[in-house]
Amino acid sequence: MLAALKKDMLASPERNVAERVLVRGELREQIGDAIWYAIMLAQCLEDPRAQDIFGADIDTLHKQLTGSRRDDRRVQEELGKRKCKKFLKVAGPYRGLSDPPVDHYQEIAFITRRTEGHELRNVCAAVLQQLAAQLSRDFLPNIEMGLNHEVRPKDPVDALGAIVWHLSALASIYSLTLADILRLTQEKASFRNPSNTRCPRHDSENPNANEKFPDYFEVHFVDWGDQRSNMFWVNAEGIVKQLGDPLTDNDHEGDGYRFHDVIHVAFAVHLGWSPNLRAFMGRKRRSLPEIDRVEDGGRAKILEEAVILEIHQRAEEFEDYFHKANEKTQGSPYNLQGALNFEFLRRLHELCIGHEVYKNPKQDWENAIRDGYDFYHRLRDENGGIVAVDMVNRALTFRSLGGDNQLDYRAWLASSVPVTARTS
Repeated sequence: MLAALKKDMLASPERNVAERVLVRGELREQIGDAIWYAIMLAQCLEDPRAQDIFGADIDTLHKQLTGSRRDDRRVQEELGKRKCKKFLKVAGPYRGLSDPPVDHYQEIAFITRRTEGHELRNVCAAVLQQLAAQLSRDFLPNIEMGLNHEVRPKDPVDALGAIVWHLSALASIYSLTLADILRLTQEKASFRNPSNTRCPRHDSENPNANEKFPDYFEVHFVDWGDQRSNMFWVNAEGIVKQLGDPLTDNDHEGDGYRFHDVIHVAFAVHLGWSPNLRAFMGRKRRSLPEIDRVEDGGRAKILEEAVILEIHQRAEEFEDYFHKANEKTQGSPYNLQGALNFEFLRRLHELCIGHEVYKNPKQDWENAIRDGYDFYHRLRDENGGIVAVDMVNRALTFRSLGGDNQLDYRAWLASSVPVTARTS
């Protein structure tokens, strides 16, 4: 968060609108993260006040503005009688509510600010660092307590209340609401730790069987040489259908990208979503016009291709790092522990806001990317192969082309009549 505030502090007065919007967007996310951590820390405390740090902070402010201690009187004098009276008028009803909205807290707490604008922003940045140090003090070993006098002890609940006050004040400065901030934070938390480990297939409730992905099928990836390949769907009856147009790598060195369609297949299996594979297979949900237009339309297909390109580029970065370190990777870099970090997955997830796949949790994305890129590597290494799809159990299996697995694909391409898989 301090990084975003630093950008704002150091920005020239002539900066453009885009810069201000970007800072605001960064702060929205970072304020939400900080408040979430404060709430989680509060749950670890035995003090009953910590169960509602927003309410506890209002109680602390109320005591401060009605108290008679010297520090209380100083705060009352600095704030002024008008603001004190205004706060006390609205804080009373707030304290009587069992579950007050966070925006109500934000409005009431902001009354007690003693500075404005950039000055208040700078105060928040400085005080938040101090409060973080005061909270961290509790984790120092006893031997260090007597040596570190720079950080004064502070009641943890009071410290957390002060933290949410300054975070809330920053939100107000940048015209952000705590309700919106915490809603986005909750979405992020649900993506990371969903209540259900797997999202249902997005076509599961469609009564039209011809608009759903088949429960079982095979996709054959056939390499013709010269960086060209075709993808074929072989259904349960062994009938072959070409899926999409022939692909080439469109790369100077030939990186095997002609096989990237297998990631569409993995998306269909693990995410229940692939507008491109749905279109290739003639499974668009035309009986549901709105779904057909938004979820199965051109924009959704472009989105899926953009997501796959992000996945491919990140994998190439990993492979480049290993190459420069004179180390070799075996298979997909996404099989390495930590390769699919949360920030990368969340970025892909946020690209899909407004589409059905946004409902899928992190685990679905991890499985889709790992399987998809692993099979992409296998196809690239073996110049093709067969991917068997089990939509019921959400599973993919791989086997090589050749022998009894080889179909007469060229004969199919040369004719207008489907050919069936060979039988032994």
